Amino acid sequence: MLSARRERNSGMSPLSVRLVEKFSDLVDLGPVWESWAGDVPFRSPVWLLTWWRHYGDAGRRGAARPRLFTLVVERDGRPVGLAPWYCERSLWQGRTLRFLGTGEVCSDYLTLLGDEAEREAVVGAIVEFLCGPGRSRWDRLELECLPADDGPLQALTAAFERRAVVVDRRPGPNCWRLPLADDYETYLAHLSKSHRKEQRQLAKRVLDTARAEWHTVVTPDEFERGWAVLIDLHQRRRRSLGEPGCFASPRFTAFHHEVAQRLLDQGRLRLHYLEVDGTPIAAEYQLVGGRTLYGYQAGIDPERLDLEPGRLANVGVVRRAIAEGLDCYDLLRGDEPYKAHWRARPTPTEHVSIAAPRRSSELRFATLQRLRRWKRARRAGLPRVPTADPSATLENAAAE
Repeated sequence: MLSARRERNSGMSPLSVRLVEKFSDLVDLGPVWESWAGDVPFRSPVWLLTWWRHYGDAGRRGAARPRLFTLVVERDGRPVGLAPWYCERSLWQGRTLRFLGTGEVCSDYLTLLGDEAEREAVVGAIVEFLCGPGRSRWDRLELECLPADDGPLQALTAAFERRAVVVDRRPGPNCWRLPLADDYETYLAHLSKSHRKEQRQLAKRVLDTARAEWHTVVTPDEFERGWAVLIDLHQRRRRSLGEPGCFASPRFTAFHHEVAQRLLDQGRLRLHYLEVDGTPIAAEYQLVGGRTLYGYQAGIDPERLDLEPGRLANVGVVRRAIAEGLDCYDLLRGDEPYKAHWRARPTPTEHVSIAAPRRSSELRFATLQRLRRWKRARRAGLPRVPTADPSATLENAAAE
């Protein structure tokens, strides 16, 4: 256990920062962690601790195995803040800190957690720890898809910049949020005339006929049927496009099977599938937090594109979300054209990379940034040569 203390001038007791590297210590934080996660399921201990069991601990051994690197900020022994991170190590990148839930799972809206009234102090304590007692324990901090409106992470980045720590910012994909209405007709009124006509015709032609049956998973027995339908439709559609599909990954599949069941127990899972003429043609895997529906994954039958299964599913999902009293349908990251077509509103994100304030880490960081820019230039068709040999520079940094 590595810890640091941060004194304040307000007369309050000082903050301490504790580095947690044991999974059992994180589990003990479950109740207060859940309260900090609020309405965002991706921040919850159910999502992130389940992710660690599948992506951190499962089947990975040796020096390259990811290690927990979660910072708990405390006052008088009481947790007031949390940075749910882990550390992965490689020769090229050194020791990189990332949020639990990253990688192929693509968890959105991850952030620092804690008491709202302690936000500024928590951010300051974390930065002081990483620049002080914990400085030798990491080389780079990667914050992916950081929303422009995320206060804690923007404050964290600004605090590093004030200390003249090396920070690199680059644009990320938008996250898209679709405002809903009190009733479906009011929602339609906000769409273009052609889009309103399209949705009404889809409902009249298929969705509201005796041919169609909309299923929503409620019980554990229904879950297994709905889950099998989702995976089948998703994989068949991706394979028809020459792609492997998300569920080709055994670890991805196992994680989601477990976390979806746990979210079902909490009433936070929305797993739907649409049958037409007795055959499933579309499925939707979504999560609910507060009054927001998060659309995570979907699948359609590639052999029934004539029925427009994706659009049918979207109409069904929106109508049900409005009937449930939800305010927002969050389509998450990615700039697919259909999101703007549905009048969703973009929220810009950025990727932020931060170098540990040590010469070897800064050297490694600079080399990796040059290599990244070189690769981007090559993809854009503008050949460039890195200003240094990456392998040689990184070997020198690793030797320090």
